[in-house]
Amino acid sequence: MQAMTFRPPERPCFPPFVQWQGMHRFLSPPECRELIDVGTSGMLGLGMIGNAVNDGFKLDKTYRCVRTRALFAAADKVGWLYQRIYQLVGLANDAQYRFDLTSIEEGIQFLRYDEPSTAEQQPGHYRWHQDFGGGRSSLRKLSLVVQLSEPEEYEGCELRMFTDTDFAPNGPDGPLKGQGDAVLFPSWTPHMVTPITRGTRYALAAWVCGPQLR
Repeated sequence: MQAMTFRPPERPCFPPFVQWQGMHRFLSPPECRELIDVGTSGMLGLGMIGNAVNDGFKLDKTYRCVRTRALFAAADKVGWLYQRIYQLVGLANDAQYRFDLTSIEEGIQFLRYDEPSTAEQQPGHYRWHQDFGGGRSSLRKLSLVVQLSEPEEYEGCELRMFTDTDFAPNGPDGPLKGQGDAVLFPSWTPHMVTPITRGTRYALAAWVCGPQLR
């Protein structure tokens, strides 16, 4: 008798990203300004890159050039921001991705991209990469990027994503042109930030994690 096999049910197709913009922005302009004040009140370090194998990190300003620090609920008095992310990302996940999520790991990342002050300095940017990899990053399920700056405060520094729709979130119809706009996407999605050419751009990034994929 031939052995019977049972195929598990498939989940519905989900979109490459979820966006909040305009009247449905993720944060209000006053909240964005408050978070810029909170983020810049602490010491910012140079952003590192991982090796996609383990928890090793290295500095390579030709690949990634950004000033950053983690914001924590109690120490930085941003518990309300964590709750906002859990609420809105939770709703988006229930409606679209249905991933098994647990918490935000590694703290919410405050990011500052600067234009170079001399010809020798690197402009703020981040070349193509994925947030998902080895070590701690193997727990990342969904990536969230929130725009804190007003679009008139800088030029360049556009978030771009590699999807089947060739979507550029900072394009004319993208969600990150307005202050407080946000985009959510699976952490394995390749994405990058183009070099900044003028001014300073502030943003947030967070990784919502869950049990390891298997």
